[in-house]
This record gives sequence, structure tokens and C-alpha cells, in this order.
Amino acid sequence: MIIKTSYDSLVSMLNLMRLVTSCNKAMQEDHKLINFFVKEGKLYGLSTDAQVYCLTPIEGEYDLEGEDNPFMVLYIKELNDILQKYSSLSRTTVQEIQFQTQQKGVVMTIIEGPKVLKDSE
Repeated sequence: MIIKTSYDSLVSMLNLMRLVTSCNKAMQEDHKLINFFVKEGKLYGLSTDAQVYCLTPIEGEYDLEGEDNPFMVLYIKELNDILQKYSSLSRTTVQEIQFQTQQKGVVMTIIEGPKVLKDSE
């Protein structure tokens, strides 16, 4: 399974998911997960704290590559920690984020491009 999405779309969705999972203060960080899945031709993200759940569509593309199980589960904190490092880039901007399932995990690829500077006239 391959998922391609934008930085802004992923960050806003993760912020929403983090709010949902932070409602339960007893919940440990390693239980705060986001589930990516494809259903009826649409890409979704799902997070829950065992009492409340949040299901939201994700802007982006996906390719199932012949997989029988179109699910991907990642830790919210780990994704936020990685994406936070790209929040204040000075010379480049994140163009796309890709997730690709491998045999025993997921590879996250962040594609950057040059930042377009506005002329100061």
C-alpha cells in the first residue's frame, strides 16, 4: 500500500487525531494510533481513545498494489515528532509525504522542493 498526501493535510489531520486521543489522560502514548485505510475508493484516517473515535477522510492518493488488507497503523506521536522537524524550513518546502508498506513496517518518504520566494518590491 502506498499513500501520498500533502504536509498540511497530514498535519491538520494528526492535530485532530491528537485531540481525540488526548481526552483520555490514562491512555499511554504507545496506544495512541492512527489507522489509515481505504474504503469504497476513499482514503481515511481513524483514531480512538476507546470511548470516542474520530474518522476523517484524507486528501491524497493511494495505491493498493495488490494487497488484500488496505490498512496501515502508525503512532501519532512518532508522526508528529517527524513532521515537527519540517515545520520551519527556510530554503525548502515539503511537497509531498509518502507512506509505503514493506514486509514488516512502513517507510515514510518526505519529498522537498525549493521554497518560492516572493519578490520584495
